[in-house]
Amino acid sequence: MSGRTTYPGPRENVSTRSVTATLGDGDFLDLVELKRLFYFRQATNFKSLRQAARQLGITQPALTRHIQHLEEGLGVSLFQWCAGGNKLTEAGRIVAGRTDQLLGFVLETRNALDDMRRHPAGFVTVALPMSFAAEFLGIVFRAFKERFPKVHLRFIEGTTRHVEEWLVHGQAEVGVLVSPSRATGLIEEIIYTEELYLIGKALPGGSEPISLQDVSKLPLVLPLFPQGTRWILNKLAMLSKVPLVPILEIDNPNSIKNIVMENDIYTVHSSLTFRREIEEGRIAARRITPTPIRNLAIATVRGEPLSSAARAFAVELRKSIRPYNPHAGVNAATAAAAGRLDRT
Repeated sequence: MSGRTTYPGPRENVSTRSVTATLGDGDFLDLVELKRLFYFRQATNFKSLRQAARQLGITQPALTRHIQHLEEGLGVSLFQWCAGGNKLTEAGRIVAGRTDQLLGFVLETRNALDDMRRHPAGFVTVALPMSFAAEFLGIVFRAFKERFPKVHLRFIEGTTRHVEEWLVHGQAEVGVLVSPSRATGLIEEIIYTEELYLIGKALPGGSEPISLQDVSKLPLVLPLFPQGTRWILNKLAMLSKVPLVPILEIDNPNSIKNIVMENDIYTVHSSLTFRREIEEGRIAARRITPTPIRNLAIATVRGEPLSSAARAFAVELRKSIRPYNPHAGVNAATAAAAGRLDRT
C-alpha cells in the first residue's frame, strides 16, 4: 500500500552484551527484526490476517510467513487461530506490549534525527577569503540565521592559504577558497566564477580588453604567491609566455586596494574588492586577454563527517551566492579552458 510506514531493522548490529546474555545464541536475533515485529503488531488490530495484509499492502501468505518466523524465533505461539477471528495468546500479549515500547523508541529516534536535520543546532566555524567575506558575509549570514536560528556561526578570514591550513588542521569545518586548492585531502565544489581585471585609477588605452603582454609592462602590485589569485596569474603568464614581475607583493586584498587608490600603480584582481570604488567612478577596471578566471569553491575535509549545522551552512551558502555569480552560465569552452589552466 502506498505511503505505509515500515521499520526495517538491522540483522547484525542489534546484539549487545545484555541482549546476548538474555537470549543466548544469535539465531533469535537473526529472526526478530523490526519489520516483522511491526507486521505482527499491525495484525493484532484486525480480526483476520487477510484484513491486516490488505492494510499493510502485502499478501496474506507473506504476512503469515513473517508471523510464523517470529513465532519460531521466540519459541511461542502468538495467535490462537479460531473461526471468530485471531486472538492473542498470553505470550502474544507480552510481545505486543514490548513491541509497542520498541517501535515507540524507534519512532522517537527517527523523529529526533528528523528534527536534527530540519533544525540543526550547535557551533560551526567557517573560513573565508577576505575579499569574499567583505562582499557576501552579510548576505549569507542573514539568509542562514533566518532559517537556522539555533546555529552559532564563527567566521575567520584570511587568504586561501590560510583557509586551507584552517581546514586541514581542524580549525574550521567549512571553507571558501580559490579552486583547485593545492592542499591535499579537501573536497571542493565551485560556487562562484569570476574574471580577474586590470584595476587602477587611470587605465592606459581605451575600453577594449588589454593583452596580458601589455599588462606585464605596467607597474603592478599583486597578491603574494602562493595565494590563489597569484597562482592563477602565474599559470596564465607561463602558458602565455609572458613575464609577470610585480614591483610590490602583498598578501592582504585591502592593503592592495589602499596602494592602488593612493598611487599610480595597477593590480590584477577580483572586482569584488573594488566594487564600490568602481561603481562610484573612483577606480577603473578593464578586461584582460587571455582572460584570467578565478573559481571559488566550498571546501571541506575529505573523510571528516560534517555536523548537520555545517552541512546546512554549506547548502545555504551555495543558494545565497548563486544569484550574484556573474558567470553562472559560463560557456563550456571558457570552463574547459579554466580547467586546463587549473590542472597545469
